[in-house]
Amino acid sequence: MTKGLNGDVSSWVRFRLKDLGYLYSGLSGKSGDDFNQDDNPNNKGFIPFTNIAINTYLDKKQLGTVVIEDNEKQNQVKKNDIFFLMSSEGYEDIGKSAVLIEDLKETYLNSFCKGFRLTNKNSDASFINYLLLSDIYRQQMLVEGKGFTRINLKMEKVNNFSILIPPTKKEQQQIAAYLEAKTNTINNIVNNIETQITTLKELRKTLINEVVTGKVKVATYSQ
Repeated sequence: MTKGLNGDVSSWVRFRLKDLGYLYSGLSGKSGDDFNQDDNPNNKGFIPFTNIAINTYLDKKQLGTVVIEDNEKQNQVKKNDIFFLMSSEGYEDIGKSAVLIEDLKETYLNSFCKGFRLTNKNSDASFINYLLLSDIYRQQMLVEGKGFTRINLKMEKVNNFSILIPPTKKEQQQIAAYLEAKTNTINNIVNNIETQITTLKELRKTLINEVVTGKVKVATYSQ
């Protein structure tokens, strides 16, 4: 039997995403000239596509800027919003999600993305995001993508997407905290290994350079 962190999942409850919150659109009516202008007084924060594609949690250090005029009506992101990639050049990224767990000053969302805002008070955004990133749900989401030169995901498909979650927010938070701790440990190990690999590659390069230029003398052998 499949088990959750604190036992089996027989008590978990099935919901469609639209039963837990609502989707909202990213930026509309923008051209390339509106983004990343230097020193424009109307610059606001902007979440690029890549920030969602490569992260589990939105990284506030990976924001761009977009010009937003005072009279514009655009959707601002909020803490605990979950973001979906709704359009992609390939199937790998379509439907990929990431969650915002920090407060951001007036920030907006990529037009290729949708934001999902929880209204159900018994739901934890970090847990739902981890759930959506698991293989079983990623595969189900990928099936919903359609297209040839560009893959697109319809809002209707995301709204009706079915998930199974623990009945209490506390249990969801416990699972999310466990996953965060374990993944942080794994990420630290990976980073340490990558650092060691980089150091060893540099050592190899230095050794070769010093030997072939005569800076290091090596013993020669005759048979």
